Amino acid sequence: MIRVTLKKIGVDSISGDTVDSALAGAVLTVYKDDHHTTVASGKNSGGTIVPLSGLTSNSSGIIFDGSLEPGTYYIHETHAPDGYNLMVDDIRLTVSISDGIETYIPSSNTEETIIPVGGVYSINIKNYCGYELP
Repeated sequence: MIRVTLKKIGVDSISGDTVDSALAGAVLTVYKDDHHTTVASGKNSGGTIVPLSGLTSNSSGIIFDGSLEPGTYYIHETHAPDGYNLMVDDIRLTVSISDGIETYIPSSNTEETIIPVGGVYSINIKNYCGYELP
């Protein structure tokens, strides 16, 4: 298993700057397939295997802090915090013992290799601010 922290952050839609480094109130589910039929499970920091369904980010922005088995996961947001837009696409998370963790976001064609710090892979999941037109 690989140690992972999933965290929500708030990002300005126009500048791309981080405006909230700990975004609370986002609700996500992690699936084992891109059709949202099989909820994934992970081992929490206490060592208990838990389903990764209906996870809500806390005041530190943390959604999940634990371990994942190697494989492919799809992070799907079901509720965005007030003032933020719901994620357009799921984030594909590929976990590998030999290659670590990579993320992919289809709408922006963005692929990123996550570098571990102290043996923990920290993945910042961005929510973009919503703006109301006059």
